[in-house]
Amino acid sequence: MLTGRVRQWMCFITLAVVLVVNFLATALSLGGTATGELAREFDVLFLPAGYVFSIWGLIYLLAIAFSVYQALPRHRDERDLDRIGTAFCISNAANVLWLVFFHYRLTALSLVAMTVLLGALIYIFVLISPGETFGPGARLWLVHVPFGIYLGWVSVATVANVTQVLEIAGLSGGLFGDVGWTIVAFAVVVFLSWFMSVRFTNLPHAAVVIWALIGIAVEQSHVEPVALGAIVAAVLVALGFLGVLGLKRPCGPFVV
Repeated sequence: MLTGRVRQWMCFITLAVVLVVNFLATALSLGGTATGELAREFDVLFLPAGYVFSIWGLIYLLAIAFSVYQALPRHRDERDLDRIGTAFCISNAANVLWLVFFHYRLTALSLVAMTVLLGALIYIFVLISPGETFGPGARLWLVHVPFGIYLGWVSVATVANVTQVLEIAGLSGGLFGDVGWTIVAFAVVVFLSWFMSVRFTNLPHAAVVIWALIGIAVEQSHVEPVALGAIVAAVLVALGFLGVLGLKRPCGPFVV
């Protein structure tokens, strides 16, 4: 585990690498193709509209904010931030590997990297769940909110990555057809979101999942069953979060 000053510096360094590689991927078309164009090379229906991917800008901005927060001198010797910071560094390494593998069309390896990224973010969520030392105030906005948004997006991105691997393997049609498998993917996203609502009740996480599902409905508006399925899934995610919220005692504006 990274501790103290080493953890503080490594959070900055690994995040800087992520930002540089992301710039190469988007502005300079790493591997010869921009990220958005590459995503559309896959013949899958679990794909949101282009504007939805702008959330990466918010994710990286909040990641910078967290990095600054954990680097403050008063947080140097906090063991909880050592654990979170270590997992954050692992997530940054996985993010870089995902970008490289994805742009060089190593889709199966990109799924492995995405799974590691998802696991690191889930671990962070377990650390900052209610009952730990994290409460309202700066930690709410600089720890709970950033990682809630990040995990919400990566949860959906992981499902999308799985659909891409299945498409490459020729398994995306079969018994259910492309539309049927997309509906199955929606069901997976809904149940994952419900689980996260029951376990953590984090509004940013649910909001990002809804954002992504609405984006899929917009992008796939010409495929009526998929568009309708995405809207229904978004409504179910919202109802699930609100239902859990009503059953728990509030301890903050975002986390219960």
